[in-house]
Amino acid sequence: MLAIPTFWLSCSWVPETVLEAINKVARAFLWSNGSNKGIYLVSWGKVTQPKREGGLGVRSLQLTGSSLLGKQVFRVLNGEDAIWIKIVNGKYGGLHPWRQGNWRTTSGVWKALYKTARVIRMGCRKLIDDGRDSAAADDPWTSAVPWRWKPRILHSDLLRMELSVAEVLRSRSNSGHNLVGVAGLELAFEIASTTLATSEVKDTWIWWPHTLGIPKPSSIYRFLKPTEEEVWPGWRGLWKLKVAPRVQMFC
Repeated sequence: MLAIPTFWLSCSWVPETVLEAINKVARAFLWSNGSNKGIYLVSWGKVTQPKREGGLGVRSLQLTGSSLLGKQVFRVLNGEDAIWIKIVNGKYGGLHPWRQGNWRTTSGVWKALYKTARVIRMGCRKLIDDGRDSAAADDPWTSAVPWRWKPRILHSDLLRMELSVAEVLRSRSNSGHNLVGVAGLELAFEIASTTLATSEVKDTWIWWPHTLGIPKPSSIYRFLKPTEEEVWPGWRGLWKLKVAPRVQMFC
């Protein structure tokens, strides 16, 4: 039942009211006794928890939509050679997770991409190669949050000059800016340890929670729905007991 809207979740932003209506049907199916009436013994938030955390492993439609669209967001960010990507980038001027855009009067596809980019932006990073395509202040290349959003350097000259990453890295040795005093020791160390590629290689957006930087829907889903720190180890063994499934659910 919850797999039916998967296609629409992967290509459009489904309104919250629609997803809640689908969840309502799913809850009624799970808890009803055949007469469309029943008592909801466990919250839907608990039902959507993984089995290892005491839930039923049912996927949250809201997070599923963001995780499926997240893969398309990275295709647009990296400007893949696809006709539809060229069309939307040419019409709307490109996508950026941290920049405000006028999305209210755009197409449904662009609205979905824009909203999803805002949802998953804490997992988006810019991998620096030649550094010419990345804005030092607006792109998250040293951490998950761009410089422009960091209070410590909010009013520094680094933001006002609108430099690219390549310009910052090439001028770090003879720049008059005291990076440690302006940006802090940790950020200054990140800048000092970043090297540029010798050849002209375009910078790319990566999904940093994944070990290879690949924006897999499963990785995005786990990032948006983090696991609990303390999990009872008996949950895994509970689902292996040779008892009726309904008994497992209410143990």
